[in-house]
Amino acid sequence: MATTRTVDLLPPIFQTQTNRQFLSATLDQLTQEPQFQKTQGYIGRRVGPGVTVDQNYVTEPTASRTNYQLEPGVLRIDPDNSTKILDAITYPGILDAVGTQGGINDRADRLFTSEYYTFDPFVDYGKFVNYGQYYWVPEGPLPVDVSATDI
Repeated sequence: MATTRTVDLLPPIFQTQTNRQFLSATLDQLTQEPQFQKTQGYIGRRVGPGVTVDQNYVTEPTASRTNYQLEPGVLRIDPDNSTKILDAITYPGILDAVGTQGGINDRADRLFTSEYYTFDPFVDYGKFVNYGQYYWVPEGPLPVDVSATDI
């Protein structure tokens, strides 16, 4: 229970049960003395160059976090500024999103393999499908000379 309750700072008319529950779940968390626990250790991959087995690693609560800690998943980059990342999702985040949408996410080999592939032939589909709506010139249009001289 909170030692400093924010509901006690309200006038008595506003100290209702609803306000008690709301404030204890929100503002009381911010007004309490933090309970930090000092942790010292490594995080990240346990195999690779420069890593030894006897290093002290932080123990993760789940196997998924142990296996995929700090591993990238999918990044969405701003098309105008290639150094700006708009969104990022980790591999466990992808699995959680699939599970949230009702998908079965217990076997990654089944999730991320496919017998079908997408193909983009780099064709303007409008002209390809509706070819009768366009006028095709056999020799192409006449060239237009553009120069930077004054008229």
